[in-house]
Amino acid sequence: MTVKHVSIIVGLLLIVCASVAPAVPQVAVLEAILAPGTDPTVAGPVTDKIIEELLRSEKFVVLDRANVEQVLREKEFQLSSGIVGNEEIRRAGEYLGADLVIVANVSRVGSTYVMSARMIDVISGEIIAQASSEKQGKIDVLLEIARTVGKQISGQEIVVAEAREKLEEQKSPEVKEQPVAGSSTIALASLQELIRKRTHMKRDGAQQMQPFVAQIGDQTRMLLYTSNRKNDGMMGLLVNLLAPGACIGSWIQGDVQGVLWSYMFLIAGGLSIAAGAENYDSDMEAAGAAMLVFNGLYFCLRPFRFVKIWNQNLAKALAVPYLSIMDPRESTLTLVPTDHGVDWRFGLNLVSVEY
Repeated sequence: MTVKHVSIIVGLLLIVCASVAPAVPQVAVLEAILAPGTDPTVAGPVTDKIIEELLRSEKFVVLDRANVEQVLREKEFQLSSGIVGNEEIRRAGEYLGADLVIVANVSRVGSTYVMSARMIDVISGEIIAQASSEKQGKIDVLLEIARTVGKQISGQEIVVAEAREKLEEQKSPEVKEQPVAGSSTIALASLQELIRKRTHMKRDGAQQMQPFVAQIGDQTRMLLYTSNRKNDGMMGLLVNLLAPGACIGSWIQGDVQGVLWSYMFLIAGGLSIAAGAENYDSDMEAAGAAMLVFNGLYFCLRPFRFVKIWNQNLAKALAVPYLSIMDPRESTLTLVPTDHGVDWRFGLNLVSVEY
């Protein structure tokens, strides 16, 4: 056998080995999405730490982060701030020519930083791996959390869409039924804690909760909503009526803002009546009495208003439908010209659904 024949055989063997060897999936790591108020300069280092762990695992071909950002800029593609769906991530992967896409979300609960990451299959659009970690401390702990999340997500068994069916046939029924590592338990517990802290009632509360909401299913979100929604408007009214001026019913509901407004009207009305009586000013006394009457109406209606605001904000934060029955804000009052003059017409939307 000549050297030429040996070279041909070696070349054929290399070609066969290359065709048989499993293809290493290409993964694009998008820049980490930070909670509002977080220093934006940490997004880059946090993303780099995740990339380092992916490279260290030697299971992926990681696309250069600078090229990823350049391609997305050229495509005029920008991820929504704080709220990123799987389909949006999948489209980014298509632009980049990647098999898999990873995006991490960073949120903060008190002094604890929480990071969750999802790996999306570009072909199927499914989450095939996810991981999360949390730690209390200053913003520096995000680098350590990112390293932990990178190790978790790179250590999981990853199967891209093309080979998934073949692998499922080889798996035993017991293995198929095992849940994916990094389940939604942490996300559900975090949401419960955020609801307990009334995060959904704050200005940016919905955005803070979205990274965790994206990790749980529709049924779980609806169950979380129904178990935390309020139905105590009538109870709040009755307790308020038992102790007029104290607003004990609103205190029980947790409506601190409503109680403070009621106290303000009560104090202002009392001072006006006292000042009017001292100075023999009937107009001031009348103004004070009007404030007290208004306050009486306010603390009667406020419990129902608070229930509506609570449920509406909670439904928005958890991305579930919100049902409103006889919402007074949906009423309309119009003037309609007719042959015999002007008619007043009042309309009320009895039921409305928001999603």
